[in-house]
Amino acid sequence: MADGRSSTLASIIAVVLALAFAGGLVSLTVAGEPRCGILTGRVLNTSGKPVAGAFVSVPTVDGEDIRRVRTDSDGYFRAARVPVGYHVIAAQRRGYEYQEAGTGSVQEGRGLRMQPIVLRPAPDSLEMSVAYPLSVATGGRKRLYVSGVCSAERARVRFSIHPYDLVGERERDLRRSGGEEFDRRQRLIKEINRLEPAVWSWERSYSTSELNGHFDGYPATPKLDRPGTYLVVATLGKASAGDTLNVTSLALVAKRDADGVLAWTTDIRTGKPVAGASVEVHGRNTGGATAATDDQGLARLNTSGEDSLVVARHQGSVAFTSSYYYSDEYNQGCLIYTDRPLYRPGHTVHFKGIFRRSLPGSYQVLADREVEFVVEDPEGRAVGSVSARTNGLGTAAANWQIPEDAPLGSYRVRVKLDGRTADARFSVDEYRKPEYA
Repeated sequence: MADGRSSTLASIIAVVLALAFAGGLVSLTVAGEPRCGILTGRVLNTSGKPVAGAFVSVPTVDGEDIRRVRTDSDGYFRAARVPVGYHVIAAQRRGYEYQEAGTGSVQEGRGLRMQPIVLRPAPDSLEMSVAYPLSVATGGRKRLYVSGVCSAERARVRFSIHPYDLVGERERDLRRSGGEEFDRRQRLIKEINRLEPAVWSWERSYSTSELNGHFDGYPATPKLDRPGTYLVVATLGKASAGDTLNVTSLALVAKRDADGVLAWTTDIRTGKPVAGASVEVHGRNTGGATAATDDQGLARLNTSGEDSLVVARHQGSVAFTSSYYYSDEYNQGCLIYTDRPLYRPGHTVHFKGIFRRSLPGSYQVLADREVEFVVEDPEGRAVGSVSARTNGLGTAAANWQIPEDAPLGSYRVRVKLDGRTADARFSVDEYRKPEYA
C-alpha cells in the first residue's frame, strides 16, 4: 500500500514539473548565473579587405566594464559570455579610425553574427608645444611636448627651429584682441610654409600604440646658443605643428599706472640689472614710446592706453611682457555680519557693518557716514530698511525685527556706500533648541 502511494506521488510530481517546464515557470539557468550569448562578426576596411589584429570592445557580464577580443588573419572575431540584449561595440586598430556599431539582440545561449564593421583609414596627426615659460636663457635647452597618431609602428618626427618675428605676432594679436577672433594655432601652421631656413633641426622616433597608433614624448632641443625669437616646428608626414620660443639673456617686468609704464630689465641668469636696454611700449592706443634703462635697469615711459605690450632689446636679446595696471586710487571696503545665522519669526536680527577706505599701504576708517541697511526676503523683495551712522571707528550697527508671519527661508541684508555693496545672509526657520537629559 505504501509503495502504491509513493508511486502515485512520484507520478504527480513528474506531471507538475512537466507542466511547469512547458509553461516556462521554471528556468534552466542556475540561480546567480548571468544570462549570456555568443557574438561573432568581422572587421573590414573600406576596400572590403579583412583587418587582422583589430581590437573589438565588447561588454562584460557585470555591465560595468569592457573587454577586448582581437580579429584573426581573416578579420573574424568571436566573443563568448556576452550579456543578452542590444549593445554598441567598438572596433579600432592602428592606422584606422575608431568605429562603433550596434550588435542586434544577443539571445541567451545562442550565437549572433552581426554585420561587418568597416574601418576608415586614419590620417597621421600631430601636436607639439613648448614647455612654459616660452623663454629660455641663451645657451640652454628647452623641453618640448609632442603627441600624435601614426599608422606606422614607429613615428619618426622631425623637429626644426626657425627665426620668427614673435614680437610682431604679439603686436598683431594685441590689435586683434579688440574684437576680432583668431585661432593662433591655425595661424602658426600657415606660417610654417613661409619660414626662413632652420637654425637647428633634429629627429626623434617614437613607438606607437597597436590599439590606436597614439604616441607622445618630451624631447629636448639642442643647445640654443643664438639669441632671438623662433618658431619650433614638428613634422610627421603631411602633419605639422608649431609653437613659439624666445632665446634671450633678458628678463623683463613692467607695470602701468596713470602716468605711463615702468619697466625693469635684468639678466635672466644672474638677476642683475641691465643698463642701456631699449624699451618700447606698443598697444591699440599707444604710439610706440621708447626709452633706455638706467643703471638700475629701470625705464619710465610716459604713455597712456590699456593692454600694452612692453618690449626690451639688448645685444641681440629680446624680452617682452604685458604691462599690468596699478592704481593708487582708493577703494571702498565694507563688511557686514549678523549676531547669529538662524532666527525664528518674531526674533530680532542684530547686524553690524565695518566701513573703511583702502589706501596704498594702509586703511582709513569712514567715520560719520550715513548708511542704510536693506533686508530682502527669500524672493529678493525688500521687506525692511534701517538707517545708521558710522562712529569714529567706521562701524555702524542696527536691528530689524522679523515679522511673525515672515516667510521661511534665506534672507539677505545689504548695504551700499559710495557705489560699493556688501551683504550678509541669515535664515528664518521654525526650529526648537535641542534638549539634553
